[in-house]
Amino acid sequence: MACPFMAAQQPDNNCDNDLQGNQEMHYRTYLGLDNLLSLNKPVTEKLGNLCHDEHLFITVHQVFELWFKQILKELGSVMELLKDHLSLPLAVRRLERATQILEHTTTQFPLLESMTPLDFKEFRDHLAPASGFQSHQFRYIENIVGVRPKDRIPFNRTDYRFYLRGNDDILEKLDSTESEPTLLLAVNSWLEEIYDRDNSGERFWLTYQQALKNFIDNKPGEAQKAAAAGQFESLLQETAYAECLERGERRLSYKAFKGALLVTMLCDEADYCEPYRFVKLLVKFDITLTKWRFQHLMMVQQQIGPTAKGLGGGAVVPYLKATLSDSYKAFLDLSRVTSLLLPRSLLKEAATLVQEQSVLEVVEGSREITAEDHNN
Repeated sequence: MACPFMAAQQPDNNCDNDLQGNQEMHYRTYLGLDNLLSLNKPVTEKLGNLCHDEHLFITVHQVFELWFKQILKELGSVMELLKDHLSLPLAVRRLERATQILEHTTTQFPLLESMTPLDFKEFRDHLAPASGFQSHQFRYIENIVGVRPKDRIPFNRTDYRFYLRGNDDILEKLDSTESEPTLLLAVNSWLEEIYDRDNSGERFWLTYQQALKNFIDNKPGEAQKAAAAGQFESLLQETAYAECLERGERRLSYKAFKGALLVTMLCDEADYCEPYRFVKLLVKFDITLTKWRFQHLMMVQQQIGPTAKGLGGGAVVPYLKATLSDSYKAFLDLSRVTSLLLPRSLLKEAATLVQEQSVLEVVEGSREITAEDHNN
């Protein structure tokens, strides 16, 4: 099923009226500026006591939502490109764009922080029970990236859907983003395909295992050897890796994890430069999403204090701190790979040794066949 965020948008009839016929295209009508600029409607103005800073508050949050919409479009495109085995360079560029947009949104928080807590207090109480927690597009992003329902921290001991009740269209789309394949699953399949391509994964794995054996053997004492072997246990033993999956300590399949290791270890080779760039961008997107959450946390703590309740009820700052946990990092396995890297020199030596062993095996096999023919 195609990503719902890649579907063509229905035209806005109000904005399109000015473009009917043969009228000349105009900046104002093309961007629908009349509609766009009329969307900022402060509550305090309706109450007859306009608060100056509420206009800024609305503007920043509307801009957030516009950028979230674009991020969803880029992520949807990346998923389609991976699934259909289309251009990886194009997927890289669009993931990079999504990451840049997310990074850009973190620069908006200082604008909100330009309000003093007293400025915010002037209109905050009028906004209840509306809350940033109700940003459904941000939830879409989390779901599409790969944050699962079981990974979420309940806010005020309540499922996040509770705060979106009454919005059936949004809840329906949340259902689809939770049930349909995620970017994480698309990346998992892509890494498995890289591992299987032309038997390159098995050749790499033989070389890596030999390099690791040399790495452990070079340790000076038995304790150091045992410690080094323990560090790599979950990688070398598929059953140990399966136990990590069962405990929720891994999200990638065993083969996909080894594929990520292959791409990272061979990043200097021409065939793996672009895949490595893509892997690094996935990690960067994860980091940037965490950075966004942290910036949001710091802004909220500054504006309402560490113990105040959010407009939706419940202690908001402790909840926001909890969302910085690893459970919200969909691509953490790609970062875990770095703790299993070996020096290039060891890999090169191992590759030579494995190649020599392969040649010897071929020679020995030929001798056995020749001997059998002679005996016959």
